Amino acid sequence: MNAGERLTDMLKRNYPWCSDEAEGIREIFRAYTERKRRQHVLDYDDLLLFWKALATSPATGPQFAAMFEHILVDEYRDTNALEADILEGMRPAAGPRNLTVVGDDAQAIYGFRVGGRLLPEQAGPAATLSRERVRPRAAEPIHRPRQVPRIRSLPPRCVSDQ
Repeated sequence: MNAGERLTDMLKRNYPWCSDEAEGIREIFRAYTERKRRQHVLDYDDLLLFWKALATSPATGPQFAAMFEHILVDEYRDTNALEADILEGMRPAAGPRNLTVVGDDAQAIYGFRVGGRLLPEQAGPAATLSRERVRPRAAEPIHRPRQVPRIRSLPPRCVSDQ
């Protein structure tokens, strides 16, 4: 769902050994969706889908976007296609973009929920890309071991046979 692709395509690419079970998996999703509706509950993916609908609707999108002067997204490299659509809706092209994303492409960790596929270059022609050439944390150690004086001998009360 987060990738915005068909179940059969996703299975062929990522789980080819499950391709024959596509209809069974689809039925599990149908039953799960029906159960959520009966219980009037939403899961995380539902929240994202409703948020996207709110942000991209011509009726509500402009009001929603007006609520935010600036948007900062940390770990953008872990953003999936659905989340990118939400961000795009929150910063429509007609107004000031004011969208700043930060991320280290060497640290994308959310591949299990289809994160880690978007690059800052995909943000569009109005995007400005600034890359750090040196990772500040790796440039110099943060922790310097303290010099501990050597203990020549311990007092008798500190030494035990047990």
